[in-house]
Amino acid sequence: MVRQRKHPKLSSEAKRVRAKMDSLPADEQMDFYKANRAAFQELEEHEMRAFDRKLLLDVANLHDAGWHRFFRRWLPSLNEKSVYGLRDSLRAIWEKKPSVEEVNSVLARWLVWNTKGYSPEYFVSPWTPDIRTGRLLPNPRDLPVRLVMAVLEHFPRLARCANPECVVPYFIAKRKSQRFCEQGECTRYAQNQYALKWWREKHQSQTAAPERSKRGSRKAR
Repeated sequence: MVRQRKHPKLSSEAKRVRAKMDSLPADEQMDFYKANRAAFQELEEHEMRAFDRKLLLDVANLHDAGWHRFFRRWLPSLNEKSVYGLRDSLRAIWEKKPSVEEVNSVLARWLVWNTKGYSPEYFVSPWTPDIRTGRLLPNPRDLPVRLVMAVLEHFPRLARCANPECVVPYFIAKRKSQRFCEQGECTRYAQNQYALKWWREKHQSQTAAPERSKRGSRKAR
């Protein structure tokens, strides 16, 4: 079974072995890895999730003129048209437009995206068995499958920035009530909106009708 949500933070033991590995000479690193295999497995999974989280955000925020930059960063096996098709479907999922059944159907198609049209001798599985963890891991070159994993993990917190001028509006919220991403311009925009709301509410309270007494007459000034 593939686990999603919620993944614990990196343990202190995993952080320790990562720091220790960096300080060891090359001829000692393999023995150290074998002696601390569980901690290194945790590190690898943590890094994989961080990598796929970044991929998820980059696909959702892919600009119409941003293909070359995206290609240089990710070297996708899919062509430009296919990646933009994935982007458009991902954005619809991000904005919660399809029903739950429709989202599941889209993700199911992504899982077999790269298996279509291949004869058995050229078939490349979207999954890679990992005997160390006892899990099936997504093929690193299979972009649709990696997106499925990332969507399943982050779906409840996929949000679109409420700043209409945000250039990368698709983000992963840290809390359910978060309406703005944390880009500098968007933070300032949010502060201005909150200040404007406060001023309007204060102005309305000052111009409201005077409070009436219990007998229904207006209070004397």
